[in-house]
Amino acid sequence: MSETYSLTITDSGSVATGLTPTFGSFRNVLSGAAITPETISEIGNGHYKFVVNWDAAKYSGVEKVVFTIDAGAGIAEASERFIHGEITKFDNAHELTNNISATLDTVASNVVTALSKMNQTVDVLVGKWEIADNQLKFYDSSGLLTNTFDLFDADGEATSQQPYSRVPTT
Repeated sequence: MSETYSLTITDSGSVATGLTPTFGSFRNVLSGAAITPETISEIGNGHYKFVVNWDAAKYSGVEKVVFTIDAGAGIAEASERFIHGEITKFDNAHELTNNISATLDTVASNVVTALSKMNQTVDVLVGKWEIADNQLKFYDSSGLLTNTFDLFDADGEATSQQPYSRVPTT
């Protein structure tokens, strides 16, 4: 799962464009280990971004990263040149919530389908059935026809007496 992070860089209070900011540090909060930082690119009008793929091997076991960005020597004020921050693997919780919701919808749909099939099976097992015109017919508790099978003898001939096999009709 990739997440895009953005920041704005200013120089003396005005947006700063055309910079090539770099990470001065990029560290796993839990272990303190340095992580190879991502590339920062300009979006435009003083806005910059970097993308973290939390599924990449270098982020295995990492939940939170702290960083310092150096906007470059062209920025006069140190308070604007160096940007400190943190990002977490869970910054995209809204996306995870949407994925969980979609999965639950699928599960609910599958449960409804399974219950329908189970009810149909119960109707076949305990409901009314009859053999007529070389067919076996099953009815639900309300008398509605639910399944029809063509009946055949051992030689594959249609039959309504001593059937050997049944084949669902279409």
